[in-house]
Amino acid sequence: EKDALGTDLKEKDVSAILLLATQINNFYKLKKHYETYLEGLEKETCPNFSVIAGVTIAAKLISHAGSLKRLTEMPASTIQILGAEKALFRHMRNKRRNLPPKYGLIHEHQLIQKSRDKMQGKAARALADKLSIAVRIDYFKGKFIGDKLKKGLVDKFKIQY
Repeated sequence: EKDALGTDLKEKDVSAILLLATQINNFYKLKKHYETYLEGLEKETCPNFSVIAGVTIAAKLISHAGSLKRLTEMPASTIQILGAEKALFRHMRNKRRNLPPKYGLIHEHQLIQKSRDKMQGKAARALADKLSIAVRIDYFKGKFIGDKLKKGLVDKFKIQY
């Protein structure tokens, strides 16, 4: 074949590629294992919060805040920009050149990702409001209303997540 690109792979090349592929596959399995573990922990400690935020975003927010208690003491606006401190202080230094951040860690949430660009700020604000309510209910051991809060967001923005 004159028009073929590359060369034939040697046995040692194939084994190196297969070893790398196996390692990558093992990392994905490990990630899935820890997501399942986190999901179980969050169902016990903060079911409402994890239903709305999702497993990984909930864990990142709790970690960034320091604890579930500290997260309950934060207003929704602070929860909204958790993780965007650098952008916030850049804005505070030079207000004319740098706009304030719309969101921080919740940027990865499906509601914000699937929203149109002009609606992302509103989606972030609404999501932070619901997260604030949910984390307080969970911390003070209220009943489970995560599905109602999630339905409110889905109905408002017409985005399923």
